[in-house]
Amino acid sequence: MAESVEARALARGDVDVIFHKGSRGLELADAIDAYIIYDVGAHADPTVRVNNGSPRTLTVDAGLIERDFPLVVRLVKQVLRAGRWAEENRTAAIAYVAKETRSSESAVVRAYGKDVNRHLRTHLEESSIGALADFTGFLAVWKFIPRDFNVRAWIDPRPLQQALRELAAADLPTDRQPGFASVAAV
Repeated sequence: MAESVEARALARGDVDVIFHKGSRGLELADAIDAYIIYDVGAHADPTVRVNNGSPRTLTVDAGLIERDFPLVVRLVKQVLRAGRWAEENRTAAIAYVAKETRSSESAVVRAYGKDVNRHLRTHLEESSIGALADFTGFLAVWKFIPRDFNVRAWIDPRPLQQALRELAAADLPTDRQPGFASVAAV
């Protein structure tokens, strides 16, 4: 694993502490024999774990939603299908996360848990919206963004709602499936 400038500074003793996240951070700690003093990702409170990668937002231009709503819904449906697939295919999902993060599967499991495949779904749960709102507030206070904004007003739930409706309709049993009979009144 290629060491970062920060990791080399830690190894030389130029600094006492560095921050690195996720599976790559664990691999880096292993590579330089560093001691992990605090694992933010293991904290029970999701608002403590919030950062620029968590919760992940699926963001499109508002104009695209208005111009081509069906396209946005198709995109969201694919994301939802991928999340469902990940829940049902733990080993393959872990392999994909490892490939995406350029780390080993064992590091993925150590960093994100053996049930990481169950945390790859897309939703608009209040806990995630609240965490995102907390994060934008932090970014505004520290001038990373020019001003805070109302995250709840920024979110357009329509594409997700429509995608969920369409997926639910596609999953409905029909009279052609085993176990269902068609009854006609005469």
